[in-house]
Amino acid sequence: MFLPDSFHISTQEPIISVTPAVSPSQIQVNYSVVIDNRKDRIVVSVTDGSVFLNVMEQAQKENPTLFRFKTKETAWGPYIISVQGIKASTNDRTYWELRSNGEHLNQGAGSYVVHAGDDLEVRWSTY
Repeated sequence: MFLPDSFHISTQEPIISVTPAVSPSQIQVNYSVVIDNRKDRIVVSVTDGSVFLNVMEQAQKENPTLFRFKTKETAWGPYIISVQGIKASTNDRTYWELRSNGEHLNQGAGSYVVHAGDDLEVRWSTY
């Protein structure tokens, strides 16, 4: 039987380069549901570049009792038809107004891009 004079075993770990997965940056926004004199608030984290609807979905996920809502798809995008079980009604001239930082939004929930620190709210309103 032949044995080599020296036998070398490497105990060094192989070098493997692993690039960590880049997670999308998260932002925090304040979200409120305002019905008459009552305001239910929550702070949620969403991916940077999210729209108002994504904030509503995250709030609903975190607290389905206070932040549940329903939408209806329209040609202009999703329309909020109810929040906390309270339905918008053309007969009663009521709707869910979208607001950001105290200002009425001229964009819908599916198109308004939110920014870190925004104060967003859906407000039970009449017209």
